[in-house]
Amino acid sequence: MRKNLKNEIEDKIWRSYGILTNAVLLNSEEAINLLSNLRLGICLGIIKNISLLTINILNILVKRANLMHYLKNEKLTAEERDLKRALIIKKILKKQDGE
Repeated sequence: MRKNLKNEIEDKIWRSYGILTNAVLLNSEEAINLLSNLRLGICLGIIKNISLLTINILNILVKRANLMHYLKNEKLTAEERDLKRALIIKKILKKQDGE
């Protein structure tokens, strides 16, 4: 692998981690894309403290209906869902990562 390409991939993975652990709002599409980058990072051995099981669970949880069921609240607005989604992802990832 070209050194430059390796750096670009690693940068994308760590940027995704940064967004997922610091964002205030995340819609489901963005969350799924960023979680996909984390999955790649785990598979490549770049991210070591987060399990694929955690990524799988988050991929299911971030979808609208699953999130509302998890929160036991089907009357959330889109912005409220995005806020809760970001909080849940942040909490789970930071707990997995030992922070």
